[in-house]
Amino acid sequence: MKTKNLFAVLTSFLLFLSLFSCSKKVQQEEEYVEPKTPLESLIEEAEIGRKKAQYKLGCVYFFETDAKKYRAQLDVQKAIYWLQKAGEQNHAEALCLLGQIYLQKTWVPRDYGKAFECLTKASDLGNAYAQFKLGQMYESGSGVKEDDKKALELFKKAAEGGVEEAAAYVRIMEKK
Repeated sequence: MKTKNLFAVLTSFLLFLSLFSCSKKVQQEEEYVEPKTPLESLIEEAEIGRKKAQYKLGCVYFFETDAKKYRAQLDVQKAIYWLQKAGEQNHAEALCLLGQIYLQKTWVPRDYGKAFECLTKASDLGNAYAQFKLGQMYESGSGVKEDDKKALELFKKAAEGGVEEAAAYVRIMEKK
């Protein structure tokens, strides 16, 4: 009798273990999530508000080399959206790129007002290339009142920041 009870208890215990083991496997299979692609990870980071990810995502949608790397389609409107998001958080490079996009009429209608706003903010944040582009706007009177003094000041800042093209403008303007 004791052997039968012991056998029944042991059988019940083994049955319990096998059921527990099976349910654990099913649970593990249900929890498996397909790994994210680099683009999906970048989008996730951008959506939670990380400005570097927003800037990078803007570049992915704007520049062909970045798009290929992340296997994304070029999309200027998405690029502008994410660059604006980064710019709202004072990301100087995003603001500089946005300003350049608005200066050109290749991707969107030219908008000197938006270009000036973005480049001024980026320039104030110390972006040397934005200082150079803003200097060009003042030098040519593109969207702003022509002001050689202001242009020269911006070209000098840009040259100090390492923009070689700005140094050439400084030399030319100082010879006038």
